[in-house]
Amino acid sequence: MAEEKVEENVAAQEQGGQEFDQKEFLQKVEDYYNNNSQLLNGVLTGVLIVVGGIYAYLNFYLEPLKEESKEQVYKAQQYFEQDSFRLALRGDGNYLGFEELADEYSMTKVGELANYYAGICSYKLGNYEEAVDYLKNYSSDDLVVQAIALSTKGDAHMELDEISDAISSYKSALGNTDNNLINPIILKKLALAYEVNKDYAAAKETYLKMQEEYPKSNEARDADKYIAKYEAMEM
Repeated sequence: MAEEKVEENVAAQEQGGQEFDQKEFLQKVEDYYNNNSQLLNGVLTGVLIVVGGIYAYLNFYLEPLKEESKEQVYKAQQYFEQDSFRLALRGDGNYLGFEELADEYSMTKVGELANYYAGICSYKLGNYEEAVDYLKNYSSDDLVVQAIALSTKGDAHMELDEISDAISSYKSALGNTDNNLINPIILKKLALAYEVNKDYAAAKETYLKMQEEYPKSNEARDADKYIAKYEAMEM
């Protein structure tokens, strides 16, 4: 009985100690809040303002902007499909072109896609520096479209006589996709860039890669001719 009494007393003391600790902790929290209530309320208000601002931005600004951009872009796409690249890029006075779409709707997917179209239009119109600027601002999860964008950027660099940059763009394009139609074309462009750079060994290796990976492509049909040409240039 005495042992049981001792155990009960120990348990009661432990429980009492825990209760005392909890009360002390709560008192400290209360005291801290009372002493710092102005600061804490200010922080809470700031958090609420930020959260409210984000909500308002997403729902009352960005969503309407997305809808507006979709309404504006269709005419520019029509002009692009008709090869009316100047109207597609600059607009017709009633509808925006890709140039303004890329600027005014930069926060939307339409604005991002407009960089791609603006880059292609600029290249077609001979505005190669503008083409490079637009295309380097474009990124897509569609690996084929991304490869086309990088390849066109390489073409613009070639026109500007920026051969090393062209080579870099073509190699990046090849790393984005393994498309049987697009990759042989890009490989041919890459080989030409190496040739202009007088790197005949790299040009030959590019055609050998084309033969190995895309033997049925149209570009691979003349590979032997180019390989022989570069071997002769290496001598």
